[in-house]
Amino acid sequence: MSAALLFGSIDLDYAPLQSEHLSRYLRTFLQDAGGFALLGLILWLCITIVRSLNHRGSRLVLPRPILGIIAASAVLYGAGVAGSYFGGTKAVPSQDPFMLLEYPPDIGKWWDWCFTIGGGVALIGVIGPFVLDCAKLRFRRIFALAKLTILEAVRGRILWVFLLLLLPFLFPAKWFFLLKPEDELSTSISILHVSLTIFLMLAAGWMASFSIPTDIRTQTIHTIVTKPVERFEIVIGRFLGHMFLLTALMLSVTAFSWVLTAFLSNVHREAREESMKARVPVYGDIVFQGPPGSRFQGESVGREYDRRRYVPGGPNSPYRAKWIFLERNLPRRLTSMPNDAVRCEFKFDIFRTTKGEENKGVFCTFFFTTHETEKNLAAVRENYRKRINQERIVPTARPDGNAAERADWAKLVRIVEEIGYYEFTGKEVVDYHTLHVDVPSTIFKKAFEGTPEMMDHPEYGRIEGPRFIVSVRCDSRTQFIGVKPNDLYLLSSEGNFHVNYFKGVAGLWLRICLVVGVAVTCSTYLNGVVSFLATLFLIGLGFFRGFIIMLALTPFSTDVANPGPTDSLRKLITNEALGVSPDTTSPTQQVTLAMDDGFRWCLRRLLNVIPNTERLTWTDYVANGFDVPMDDVSLNALMVAGYLLMWALLGHYLIKWREVATW
Repeated sequence: MSAALLFGSIDLDYAPLQSEHLSRYLRTFLQDAGGFALLGLILWLCITIVRSLNHRGSRLVLPRPILGIIAASAVLYGAGVAGSYFGGTKAVPSQDPFMLLEYPPDIGKWWDWCFTIGGGVALIGVIGPFVLDCAKLRFRRIFALAKLTILEAVRGRILWVFLLLLLPFLFPAKWFFLLKPEDELSTSISILHVSLTIFLMLAAGWMASFSIPTDIRTQTIHTIVTKPVERFEIVIGRFLGHMFLLTALMLSVTAFSWVLTAFLSNVHREAREESMKARVPVYGDIVFQGPPGSRFQGESVGREYDRRRYVPGGPNSPYRAKWIFLERNLPRRLTSMPNDAVRCEFKFDIFRTTKGEENKGVFCTFFFTTHETEKNLAAVRENYRKRINQERIVPTARPDGNAAERADWAKLVRIVEEIGYYEFTGKEVVDYHTLHVDVPSTIFKKAFEGTPEMMDHPEYGRIEGPRFIVSVRCDSRTQFIGVKPNDLYLLSSEGNFHVNYFKGVAGLWLRICLVVGVAVTCSTYLNGVVSFLATLFLIGLGFFRGFIIMLALTPFSTDVANPGPTDSLRKLITNEALGVSPDTTSPTQQVTLAMDDGFRWCLRRLLNVIPNTERLTWTDYVANGFDVPMDDVSLNALMVAGYLLMWALLGHYLIKWREVATW
């Protein structure tokens, strides 16, 4: 996840997880985890047969239920592969690789169900014996091993070395650097979270990787396993002991930094207004509008950061950036907000083709409409302006202004409730600052009336159209405004910044869980150095998961698909340009495409092993003054738990099948 370093806006590579998509997440887990479970069962079967052949006097006895599970799961996966190969939906050039990963086109097809059911069957075969063995576990023994782990880690003093290295990063950034007033809080939060991530994850990986191998080297493991202790209790005890110690340290340093930053550093007023909040935003989908008959999708001005599209300006410009709000995303509480006002906050980028007026931004007009007023917009707009002139109302009146403005605002609230339309003209927009327009809350009462026309949505399919629309026009000649979906939102409410400050480190805690879980599991079979390097490699790849996705899924363009490594080698040998459409009938081309498909298939499987540590950060929410969504936190925690479950299964079988005397 990455965010722009601009205020009042957050840009997410990964959309926040939502509880309404829980069934899709479960389907993905069953398919991915079940596939690896099936591979594990097949590997166990092969090893058992080979060992039996090596011992000619021994009789081969295989549990029939496990054999049946392997056969059933293999048949289901085979049927799924065949169905997906012969009947699968092919990607088209216009599809985004990230969308293909999040919303595969074959969801719900019979072969997709074969993958899901086959994965569930394989997981039953792996989890069944694990559950039976877990019935022998005892909390007192696990607690004793966890306590021993804490004492060993404290006596080892490794953690205190990392703590001393971390100490300078806990103080507010403005004590060391010259910052803009509005940047001081967000910069301090970002530096704290980055430094905590680096030092605590390294400390977690180091301690967890060397704990069990050290017991083996010093032969204290023999003292433990000769007692009435289950071997898997050693793994659980090590995990819980390290997690307790690291959690206590993480909360302590976060609290120390919170006191310094929020109470003892005299935060500037602009920083408080920008970042010392916990906004709860309501986002919409962005569309663009141009002259009738055109297919305007926003202009590109050549900026390196190309997420924004740009809208040309002019007093009577037909170009608009529009945010549409569906009923599923529009909370009912917007109809009854304090002062009858809903704050619409925004932050746009400005691209100037001429210098413009010195020390002035560009000016924009905001149009707020409902699904009913969109049907006859010109007549509604004319009626609104006529009513404003008749009652001599200042159209830019504010609910927090002087007495005259508050009186005009009360009249505006009444008119907007009757008409279902509101506009705000001449709003000055400047770079790098969050601005807002107050919208009468009565327009949302009008928006919830009636039934919108149906529309096709890329995520939800055929649904009701938007109930509320915000349109923005740039009024300044020769100027452009750059917009992206999260640049404009409705402020539903504001949470507590101090609570949000601690919610922001939840992602770090989940990352530490991943590091400790992977390291402890690896250390049941590998020595300390190899376990640490393997953990570092696997978790490190998780921070570059987006790049691996681009390698695994063909990055389509509008004309030619980018080649894979084999096809790129062919182009180099034949001196063929990258943009040339390949001859798909050529045998050489068909071979290279097949090899590239195999390469991407392997990378997609690798994605299932790599934890999505990119998603596990909410630093940008806290730094930019947005409330960390609990839905996203809880669902990510659930996914981390599912990922660690597979590592726990691996650790259980590794430590169970190893001979202590051979360590």
